[in-house]
Amino acid sequence: MLFRSIPNSTTTAGILTGSSTTIGNDGSAPQNNNTIQNNWIYRVQNSLYLRGGTAANIDEGWTVIGNTLGSNETNDNNIFRGMLIGNSNNFIVANNTVNGVRSTTTTTAAMSGIQVGLLATNGVVANNVIRNIKNVSASGTGAFGISVIATSTASNVSITNNMIDDIGANGSATVASNGHGISITGGSGWNVYYNSVNMGTNQASGTTSAMFVSAAVTAAGAVNARNNILANTQTSGATRFSVYSLAPASIFGTINNNNYFSSENVGFIGGSARVTLGDWQTATTQDANSVAVDPLFVSASDLHITASSPMIGAAAPIAGITTDIDGQTRDAAAPDIGADEFVSTAPGPPAVISGQVTDAGQNGLAFVMVTLSGPAFGDVGFTVMTNSFGRFTFPAVPTNVTYTVTVSNPRRYVFANPSQQINLQGDVDNVNFIGSEP
Repeated sequence: MLFRSIPNSTTTAGILTGSSTTIGNDGSAPQNNNTIQNNWIYRVQNSLYLRGGTAANIDEGWTVIGNTLGSNETNDNNIFRGMLIGNSNNFIVANNTVNGVRSTTTTTAAMSGIQVGLLATNGVVANNVIRNIKNVSASGTGAFGISVIATSTASNVSITNNMIDDIGANGSATVASNGHGISITGGSGWNVYYNSVNMGTNQASGTTSAMFVSAAVTAAGAVNARNNILANTQTSGATRFSVYSLAPASIFGTINNNNYFSSENVGFIGGSARVTLGDWQTATTQDANSVAVDPLFVSASDLHITASSPMIGAAAPIAGITTDIDGQTRDAAAPDIGADEFVSTAPGPPAVISGQVTDAGQNGLAFVMVTLSGPAFGDVGFTVMTNSFGRFTFPAVPTNVTYTVTVSNPRRYVFANPSQQINLQGDVDNVNFIGSEP
């Protein structure tokens, strides 16, 4: 299903739950066991705003899976969040793509891809791709890939197997009001495992980090951080960190087997910058098996790792996490650091990927761009145009590889499901898309 409004709309949300009397407030009654799946919701403030009530009215059993939130087209960006979930128990937010949140030039708010707020317990935020989250307001209060502002203690919320890149803010002397990949500003019981973050978009000033922890996080052992790639590859402007913690080292329960790759500083903790890995290890008194090396991503915006990556086999197993962001099985004894488990299957003999782009009446749509992306094609991908019958073909594509096929023609057509993922083992001739006029 497709939801949208006027360009850069102030419409509050594509889907909203909460108070029956005041928009945006706590829910008046529980909204339980709901599923939001396979939607594209953009050109709003929030694609999803899911706010339960407190105490007896807390929401139970939300599942948000397989959605596209926001749009990479500037005029179709959301102007606040991809989504918020709050006052929620036993929730799953998984396999979503958040791509395209950009503030107005005058907002005082923070932008976020996925925000976990208020009371949040026994939840999972996993296997999401979050990118292109920007705050361009001089009075804005930051931009975050995943923002945890919940106040729950012993929350038991896992943030796992997510890929986050292209996050940036206008630049501020207040550290929290800058661009950060993962931001944790309250509560305890947060498990940050197997994520890949690349802060690769230069921010003009201020301070940026792949993971930020505020001084409001005070409980001993509040955050566990293991097997993450926390990369800050910006080259100019802001002061750069892999981790920036205004909280003391005691808030980390277990912190180990991470990769802190930064073009400037590994971390900040205990009131001081920690330039090297050794400085950071001394400050945390942990991280014995962590490293600070180039993870060798496929590209700045494709955070899968390459065959020569030092991330391979450098993680430690975590009970219950047996697959990566693509659903591929992790090595049981020596998994890879980050969201991607490298699979060494060599590309097989070439095959053909083909399909058709039509309208709802099965009439072919001509001149639609179709892009094939995957490990062999880097950032740009391989793009063809549909013919007069709406047909397209990618010949001689290596097999034993997972690809994404994406259609785009925003001036003429919109697509409820603009992307399909294919694990190519042989010829595929039914990669079809249905478009409609805006």
